[in-house]
Amino acid sequence: MKKSAKGDCYEVHGRAFIEGMLGLLCHGTVWHPDVGWHGHCWIELNEDVVTDFSNGHNVVLRQEVYYRVGKVKDVKRYNVEQVREMIVKEGIWGPWEDGNG
Repeated sequence: MKKSAKGDCYEVHGRAFIEGMLGLLCHGTVWHPDVGWHGHCWIELNEDVVTDFSNGHNVVLRQEVYYRVGKVKDVKRYNVEQVREMIVKEGIWGPWEDGNG
């Protein structure tokens, strides 16, 4: 499977999600002072909690805090069936240019 851009967020969260994580897999655009605007992936466990364990992190935050700190925008959300379909269709963990969300 082809690797995506810098970091491991798409693969780490995609694997966790299809292996039984609940909630929704999210792709979006975030702001980081060292990187600027970039694509990112995380998991929303419900409408209030976000988990992000890419690049060795172990972040669990309220969604409103995560979105505010990361200046999150352009979010696309996927259920497990959509994730499996997109991995097969696109041949990568993400991001996908599919219009879902």
